[in-house]
Amino acid sequence: MSALALSLLLMAGAPADEGAMRNDVLRNYFSCAASRRHDQMVELLSATNEDDYSQAVKALTDVDRCASENDVEAAAPMLGAMGPKRAFVRGVVAEELIKTAPKRQLKALPVSPKVSLRPWFWTTGRVRAVDEMAVCVAESNPAGIEAVLATKPGSRAQNTALQALSPSLGACLAKGFELNTGPTGLRAALAEAYYHRLFDAPPAGGKVTN
Repeated sequence: MSALALSLLLMAGAPADEGAMRNDVLRNYFSCAASRRHDQMVELLSATNEDDYSQAVKALTDVDRCASENDVEAAAPMLGAMGPKRAFVRGVVAEELIKTAPKRQLKALPVSPKVSLRPWFWTTGRVRAVDEMAVCVAESNPAGIEAVLATKPGSRAQNTALQALSPSLGACLAKGFELNTGPTGLRAALAEAYYHRLFDAPPAGGKVTN
C-alpha cells in the first residue's frame, strides 16, 4: 500500500466517525470494566467459537457501576448483538488489557505476510486478510503499533502514527487484497494482533518469540 493510498483512506475514515460518541462510551465502559471483569475480557478475546464468545459478552454487559458511570445504555446495541461493531469492541478490549499488563519489549521479526491460522480469527468479525495483515505487523513492527496505541483514538496523532506504519501495512497485506478499513478499524485490528502476540503462546510450528 502506498503512502498516498493510506493517506486517502485515513482522511475518508476521518477522526469524526458517525458513531464517534458511541465509540467513546464503549471505550469508557471497558476502561471501567477492566478492573472488575478482567478474566471475562480475556475470555472474550480467547474465544474460538460463537458460544464461548456469547458467554463472554454476557459477562461484560452487567457491570452496573460502569454502566451508570458512562451511560452505556446509549451503546447497548453494540454491546449486545455486536454485529458490525464486534471488531471495534474487540480492539477496545485488547487495548484495555494491554494497558494493565507489565511493560515488555517485543522483538521485531522478519516480515512474513503468510501467517499461520490463529484460532481467534473465527470470532473477530473482520475479513481474514485484515487479521493476517495485523498479525504480520505485530510480528514485524510491534513498536509501530505501540506508537499508534499511545495516541488518542480518532486524533491527528493517531492518523500520523498509522501513516508511519504504511510501509509495514503494505508489506503485510495479501497480494490482490484491497484494504478499505478506516483508522478506527485499523487501530482495533492492530491492537488485537498486538495483544495476542503479547499474551498467546506461539502458534504450532511458528517461530514467533517475545
